[in-house]
Amino acid sequence: MATTSMKLVFAAMTASALAYLPGCMTAGIDESDGSDPSTEGGLGSELAPNLERSGKGSESEEDVGTAEQAVEAGGPSNGVYRLNVRHSDMCLDVITTAAGAPVVQKSCNGNPSQKFILTQEPDGKYKIQSSVDTNLCVHMGGAGLDNGPAAVLWYCQQPRPENQKFIVGAQDGQGYACISPSHSNRPLTIVGSSMFEGALLYQYGAQGSCSYESQKFFLEAQ
Repeated sequence: MATTSMKLVFAAMTASALAYLPGCMTAGIDESDGSDPSTEGGLGSELAPNLERSGKGSESEEDVGTAEQAVEAGGPSNGVYRLNVRHSDMCLDVITTAAGAPVVQKSCNGNPSQKFILTQEPDGKYKIQSSVDTNLCVHMGGAGLDNGPAAVLWYCQQPRPENQKFIVGAQDGQGYACISPSHSNRPLTIVGSSMFEGALLYQYGAQGSCSYESQKFFLEAQ
C-alpha cells in the first residue's frame, strides 16, 4: 500500500511538472529560428518538503555552496559523460531525442540517450549537448529565474543564451559535482528527490547552494 501511495504522489508531481515543459511537447512549433516556445512558469516551492538534505546549513539565499567554483577549479575536461545522480544511483536520460524532450532520471543502461557532451566555453561555463543529436542542447525552459523551470533538449543557439550555459561545480571527495544553470545559479535537482524512473530534472534551491543528494552528479567519462 505504501508503495502504491508513493507512486500516486510521484505521478501527481510529474503531471504538475509536465505543465511547465515547452509547448512543443503538446502543440506544433515554428522550428525555423529555434526560438524558445516555453513559458517562465515553474514547479514552485510546493515540492520543497519532499527534498531531503544531504548536508548542513539552511536553504536560505546566504547558503552558498560550491557551484561557483567551476572557473577557479577548471571544471571537467571537454568530452562525453554519463551523469549519475547521487541519491538514486540513476542516470540522466531523455524521453526522446527530439526538441522539447524533458531530461529525466532512468536506470543506467549505457544507451546513447544517457550520454552528454560537455564543452567548456571561453567564460568557463559549459554547454551540454545530446550525444544523439548535437544540434540539441540542455536548456532551461523559459529562462525563468525562480524555482521550477524544467531542463529540456532544445536547439543549440549562437550566441549561446545563459539558460543554455551551466556552471559545473568543483567535485567533492567522491567525485560528485553540482551543476547550475548560468542564468539563475539555482542547482539542477531531481524533482522531489524522487527514487522513481522518469522523475524530471529542474532548477531548485537558493542561488549558489548545493544542499541535497538529488543535486549532486557523478560525471562518468565515456
